[in-house]
Amino acid sequence: MKRTHRIAALLVIGIIAVLIVVGLVSGIGFSLDQIQRTFGVLEPQVGIVLAVACLTVFLAAWLVASAIRSSKQREIDARLAHDRSQIYEAVLEVVHAGDHGSPSDRRLPDRDAAMRLRAGVDVLREYTDWLVIQSGEPSDPEKLAAKKHSLLVAMRRDLGVDTFGVEPTREDRPFRGPVVASPISAGDSVFRRRD
Repeated sequence: MKRTHRIAALLVIGIIAVLIVVGLVSGIGFSLDQIQRTFGVLEPQVGIVLAVACLTVFLAAWLVASAIRSSKQREIDARLAHDRSQIYEAVLEVVHAGDHGSPSDRRLPDRDAAMRLRAGVDVLREYTDWLVIQSGEPSDPEKLAAKKHSLLVAMRRDLGVDTFGVEPTREDRPFRGPVVASPISAGDSVFRRRD
């Protein structure tokens, strides 16, 4: 029975594809016929000039529309990156406060909602994993620090910031020691392994 359904579905899809091709060919033929009739009445030089002018106007309109779309998209991307960076800073403050014995209920519901709305998929996955590890009663500090590091790397990638020096190298991947915060410059810190 399944094979019959599969054959019928393929037959229907084939018929639809043939109808679409026939429709496109006849539509293109009709359009070319109309264009030939319209410009056939004019002298050849006038028809060529008019066709080139129309083509130039359509090309210019397309270029202007794509430039407007592109500039709007850049503006939207910049605004979204700024919003994400503010959300990520607030989340990292909560993560840092959780490490220093502060209550984890400083995590506000609107921060969670903002994270779920604007964060990238990888950041959201790492944040959810961190919340699960953090909510566990006997939280393993090494596991928590490793997850915090993964969250930081995912946030940096999502913002388009360079992760060189933040991501562990191949020889660092087998976990040997505790992960600690290491200040790089004022206001910027990354998490790396203490050897």
